Amino acid sequence: MKLFKSILAVVAMAVTLSLASCGSDNDGDGPDGDDSIESLIIGTWEYDENDDDSYLSYTFYKNGTYEAVDVQYGDVEEWSGDYKIFGKKVIMYFDGDDETEYFNVKEITRNKMIVYYDDITDTEIFIRKK
Repeated sequence: MKLFKSILAVVAMAVTLSLASCGSDNDGDGPDGDDSIESLIIGTWEYDENDDDSYLSYTFYKNGTYEAVDVQYGDVEEWSGDYKIFGKKVIMYFDGDDETEYFNVKEITRNKMIVYYDDITDTEIFIRKK
């Protein structure tokens, strides 16, 4: 009887420990393990149609800041600032300026982000670089 109680206690312990490790896993694609825009947007995104004459990229950081680089026929423009996400809208604030730029996220995965500005029919694709 004593052996039976010991085996039963060990089985009960094993069941308890296995259930305790079955909590909700964050196994999404974002750096924080979820699929939210806030998590997935972190990183560097390059415009999919960059070529020898033009280049556009955005780098979004976890602390709510971003950096952007736009090259058109050798002219380089760089800017940075803070960004905020409201639903599917990403608003970028320019450092030292009251101006903003925004885009709407139509779709975002670990490697691809499809955005649109005012009209959903005119989308742009960005590819994650890091």
